[in-house]
This record gives sequence, structure tokens and C-alpha cells, in this order.
Amino acid sequence: MSLRFSVVAPVVAGMIHIAATDGAVAAVLCAPKSGAGPVSVRAACGRNQVQLDPAALGLQGPPGERGPAGAPGPTAAILVDSTGTKVGDVVGIDPMSPDPPGPNVTIVTTVNNQSMLLTANFYGFGGNSPADNREGIGTSTVFFSERDCAGTAYILAGGVRGPLLVLWPRIVTLHGRYAYIPQSTTLENLITRSALIEPVPKGAPGLEDCVLVNEPITDAMPASVIDLFSLFTPPFTVRAP
Repeated sequence: MSLRFSVVAPVVAGMIHIAATDGAVAAVLCAPKSGAGPVSVRAACGRNQVQLDPAALGLQGPPGERGPAGAPGPTAAILVDSTGTKVGDVVGIDPMSPDPPGPNVTIVTTVNNQSMLLTANFYGFGGNSPADNREGIGTSTVFFSERDCAGTAYILAGGVRGPLLVLWPRIVTLHGRYAYIPQSTTLENLITRSALIEPVPKGAPGLEDCVLVNEPITDAMPASVIDLFSLFTPPFTVRAP
């Protein structure tokens, strides 16, 4: 059953008519465009009405006291190494990854005052076994200006241009325990002499992971390298909030 009631009160040169259905009072003040007739409180003003400002009519009271602070929100899961050192905040978990020993995760971490995205798991960064993360499996090819993977390292922008390049300092090319981080958003075209490829050739670590190339590349960015195992010690564990 619907309950309807009305209250009439003087307001400036008009009247207010408050109508409610099922006990719910509407939220806006509406007056006839003609200027003649009552002011109504409705969910929305009609076609022949205009909405009034309660503050302008002197109907708005002073602000109330500030309420108590709300409870803190949930804390994100983190990845920690074998010494308990925080590796980074977990921002994604691969539902298809093996568990145990632990899932493949995407983390945000800060290295040398630079925030970056990395993939990691129980064994380390990027790969799916201890050998992968020590010596092998990369997430993309790293090119070099000299033979034997010496000289300046370059990673590819992948067709990203213009303002989007500012995102690239957060995107890292991994090769085993090493992270190659863009040092500039300036793109270069050059002939490379060697490369660490994905996947790397199997065999002994070291220069056997490096292949000789004579390949022109475009949209390349010079990169610096960081040994992540000098900062974090596997195995890694996801710690719930």
C-alpha cells in the first residue's frame, strides 16, 4: 500500500509541497517555470519545472562534524625472498601456474629508485626452474652493439611510440637473473652484432647463451642491466596480506 502525505510551508514568494511514496522523500526542489505555484520536492523535476538551489533559499544548514576515519583497506599480497626481504607487491597471479612449489606472479618492485614490472615464481624471475632463472629463459631478445654480447644492450619498443613510451621504464626484459631496463625513450635504428634470444640455446652458461647476429633493428632503446639475484635471494614465497 502506498502512503502519500504533503507538507505546505512558505518559501520566499512561493510554497513548498513535499510528496512521498512508500515513505521515501525525494531529493530535489522543483518550481514551475512560470513562477506561479508551489515548490515541490521530487526525485527529478518535470518538463515544466526548474530545479532550485536549497542553499540559495536559505534551506541548507551548516556542515556537520567530521565523522570518524574508516577502517584501513585490505593489504596486497607481497613476494618475499628466502631472507624475508620484500621483493615486490603482487599485482597478478597466473591461474594456470603450478602450485606447489608456488604460482607464477606479476609484481611491482623498485630497484635503484625505479619502479618496474617483473614476472617471478618460487625459483626466481621469468623462468620455471632454477636453471632457467640462473642462466636461461628470457622474456624477450636482448641485442648488443658488439660481438659476444658486449657493448651497449638494446631492447625493442615493440612498435610503441609517442607518449606511451613513458610507460616503458616500468616494463623490463628479463634474461635469467638479469633485468634489462630502458634508459631512454629515444628510439634508435642500428645494426646489432650479437643477442641473447628467447628461448636461449641449451648448454653451459655464459657465452653459449649469446648468439652472433648481423641484424638491423628499429625502435630499439638502450638498456642497463641489473643482477636481481644480487638484491634478492630465491626461493621466493607469496605472503598473503
